[in-house]
Amino acid sequence: MQIKFKAASLNDALSVVSVVDPRAVSGQATSSVYLFHCFHNKEREDKPWCHIYSRNLEQVARAGFELEEMDEEGQFTYQVQPIQIWRNFPEDIVTIKSVAGQDESQPPSILVHSTSDNKYDHSTFDPRRVDRCDKKFDEAKASGPIDFNVGVLRAALTLAQAFLPGTARKGVVEDHFNTVQTFDKSKEDWARGNGHLFCSDGHRVFYFQSAAFEDKLIAVHASHIAKVTSFLNKCSGVAKFYRGTTMTFAVSEDKDQFFGWANATKEHSRFATYPLALDKWVLHIPKSSLIKAIDTASLVIDVKQDQRVHVVYSHADEHIRLVSSESAGKFESFPVYAGDKADPKLDKDFDFEVDLAAFRSIVQDVKDNEVQMRFAPMEDRKGAFVRTIESVRYDSNGKVFMALSKSEDGDSGVLYPCNVTRIMTSMA
Repeated sequence: MQIKFKAASLNDALSVVSVVDPRAVSGQATSSVYLFHCFHNKEREDKPWCHIYSRNLEQVARAGFELEEMDEEGQFTYQVQPIQIWRNFPEDIVTIKSVAGQDESQPPSILVHSTSDNKYDHSTFDPRRVDRCDKKFDEAKASGPIDFNVGVLRAALTLAQAFLPGTARKGVVEDHFNTVQTFDKSKEDWARGNGHLFCSDGHRVFYFQSAAFEDKLIAVHASHIAKVTSFLNKCSGVAKFYRGTTMTFAVSEDKDQFFGWANATKEHSRFATYPLALDKWVLHIPKSSLIKAIDTASLVIDVKQDQRVHVVYSHADEHIRLVSSESAGKFESFPVYAGDKADPKLDKDFDFEVDLAAFRSIVQDVKDNEVQMRFAPMEDRKGAFVRTIESVRYDSNGKVFMALSKSEDGDSGVLYPCNVTRIMTSMA
């Protein structure tokens, strides 16, 4: 079999499939390969076409592109490292001839030549060692698509990652805490969360609410989040998600590419939150000043110990300070303005102890210049729930728009209002 194609087309496909690190197909360190499947694409006017696959035990990526020439249909593999040379020659036309071994003991080989006279001839691996995963994809497609706006979903997943348990707590928390999930109304215990993307590490909680997520259910394990987000970076407009028995696939149909991952995910059993009426203090704090105070405290407090500080609020002075009490000495930050807009009659001060890293995590990704920070005292024990809330609008590319004027349009002409809530617990 022999094919001819533009190096630029190959490079575009490689930028997608490289989202997945292909597993080695033998004991050799150089045996990680991409699978090339060449055929006449009936969905694209029977044009000569190539699908490139990158496959490991839990993930698969596929990207397609049109061939200039193809003498027959077939498959071959190409090692991951040497295929990268075509990134340096994007204007080339590349010809690959796949040659089968004379018997089972002789490996197949590929003969590669380009218009700039680059040549590469090398043995490779039997393409049957790489599962294309097309049957699992077809099975998942039978369930019907779930459409997600790429920009909004990518933004939500990117922000959610900071609220997952991470490797340090692997095995410590129940596995559903490793899941990022959108809720629909298919279960009674999920109905209140319809339209929310949710995750939690057991101490902190993240909610991303958008009408664009309503009546759409998807669950992604923490081990796949970064890859899903990377794939969405290659997409635009709408991505279709298909959930099969064993795998879920995210698909960009116009670009003929998909990313799939194993369904080793334990879903959240219910959606829970608490009403805004429980927040007794609603502070509006300049973000830059608050981050500066947090970072200053982190430099002073002994990193060998848990970095815990007291958030001390003075109603009369309308400011908060971060205060530590360590045996080696006491630190008190500069005062940070904190206007209370909850209840003019609530003139009480407070002093709540927080984990400094967790406290920073509910502030650092707030898009506005002002942080709305709300404190709800716990009834059964000393301490409080602390949350930040913001309203953000995204266009279909994930670009942020903070203004509320109806005349302002994003690059796509459509803006998606979203509400983002980050919660942590404190102790008095």
